[in-house]
Amino acid sequence: MTTKDVQGIAYTFATAHGLKGFSQKKLSAGYYWFEGFLNSHPDVNIKKAENLSVARAMGMNRPQVYSWFDSYEELLSRLALSSCHGTSGTWMRQVSKTFLRLKQLLRGLSELR
Repeated sequence: MTTKDVQGIAYTFATAHGLKGFSQKKLSAGYYWFEGFLNSHPDVNIKKAENLSVARAMGMNRPQVYSWFDSYEELLSRLALSSCHGTSGTWMRQVSKTFLRLKQLLRGLSELR
């Protein structure tokens, strides 16, 4: 969430509750309001989002993703989790179906390219 987002939300909240003092022209709270808000709430921090690291990007390439899905299928069959009963088994089957659909979708997309 950016500074402008917070200022816009503050303006929307203030107008919805009949509070005055914000700019009707900009439709947002001002810079000084935001500074005062931060001073009044020291637990709120402003942080800049980090870029994707090279190591993480390398780990998300197609062969790595396919390898993970293959390992997952192998683990499910080795542990015979598809034959589980009860709530956890039902949940596991649903998760397995979802992962298998994702795998099929990824393979289908790679074939289109």
